[in-house]
Amino acid sequence: MTGLSDIVNVTITRDYMPISSEGFGTELILGTHKNFSDRIHFYNKLSDLADDHFAETSLEYLAAQATFSQNPRPVQIAIGRRSTDDAELTVVTAADNTDYITTINGTPFLFNSGVGATVASIATGLVAAINLGAEPVTASDGVGGVYTIAADVANIAYSLAVDVNQSISAYQPSDTITNDIEAVQAESNDWYVPTETLHDAIDVLELAEWSESHNKLYGTSSSDTNIIDQSDLVDTTSIAALLKAKNYARTFSIYHNALKENEFLECAWAGKMLPTDPGSATWALKNMNAVTADALTSNQSKNARDKFCNTYELIAQIGVTRDGKVADNEYIDIIRGVDWLVNTIQLAMYSMLLNSPKIPYTQNGLAIVESILRTSLNQGIRVGFLASDPAPYITIPKIQDIPVEDKQNRILNNVEFQATPAGAIQQLVITGRLSYQI
Repeated sequence: MTGLSDIVNVTITRDYMPISSEGFGTELILGTHKNFSDRIHFYNKLSDLADDHFAETSLEYLAAQATFSQNPRPVQIAIGRRSTDDAELTVVTAADNTDYITTINGTPFLFNSGVGATVASIATGLVAAINLGAEPVTASDGVGGVYTIAADVANIAYSLAVDVNQSISAYQPSDTITNDIEAVQAESNDWYVPTETLHDAIDVLELAEWSESHNKLYGTSSSDTNIIDQSDLVDTTSIAALLKAKNYARTFSIYHNALKENEFLECAWAGKMLPTDPGSATWALKNMNAVTADALTSNQSKNARDKFCNTYELIAQIGVTRDGKVADNEYIDIIRGVDWLVNTIQLAMYSMLLNSPKIPYTQNGLAIVESILRTSLNQGIRVGFLASDPAPYITIPKIQDIPVEDKQNRILNNVEFQATPAGAIQQLVITGRLSYQI
């Protein structure tokens, strides 16, 4: 598919950094489930998840809850679906003369338990009902009220829901996370921060690698105690150490105690920050709702942050985030601000080309381009991403200096600008002196 970059190509480098190291308001929660058969659904509030039968104990629900619990909170979130073929279901409660229903692709399959019902007889009855249907799945009877449903053709999606007397065991992905997120993106790209529910190390590294080349900002959390208990020189195995070694500029990680893994701290953090204008707010020193801060020693906090892994810790009895960085030591607000600025310039220039009969290849036409670019940069100043002093500087070639070949091909090269991020103050050093006046 043709993208904006084919018409307006914008490159911004971060060469101002002293060290190495598009919805911009929407988080994607990538889960392994069968609550819908397409790849992505959007939700405006937590209660909307009930429409797709997400149980309040499901990982997707808990992640969405963390996101929507913040103040301010995002206008919307997205939940994506990973590929999974087989499902294991369990009849939890046996009752006589009760309708048991398993719904596949919106089609309900009913079995009435009759008299003398057991979980095994109910499972057998549901298996028979499903296999008499026309859905592209096969059900198999198990032991003790357990039965399975498998897709007749691998990776052919189907939705699945059960009544309150049954449960669905955790699904296992049947494809790589790269293939899954690209399938989600093919349906909708209207999200910026991908997160995922399983936190498998292989998936984390794979999704981090994918985000590097897809202009996304990936967030993950980890409870690996090596992050806080081992120094940067010793720890080579934690996800934080591996992300730092890869020098990923589009992945942020945050440590959270293992007892609090299902609080989905990274989702809460994204929920807190995504409502802000990109680049306008630092991600550090933020307090969040519905998540528990960790009580870390100074050394534990330093061990994590030396690996550019963020923390949510108690300082003066208040839970706050530190340091607001991605794995290459850049600040998250800078990455998000740059992405937003690229997108803003692309859309402004595209709109200029789309809504004008033509932009003449003259000095006047070049002035129009400069004016549109300056407007975008001034917008960056207004939202607080760019500094007004020094003011952004734009360089536009003179018409007489442009090669004839570029004019014939109707390509304008060598439009450049230089701007300074507004940055942020996150630490203070204050020295005072008291003296008696005689």
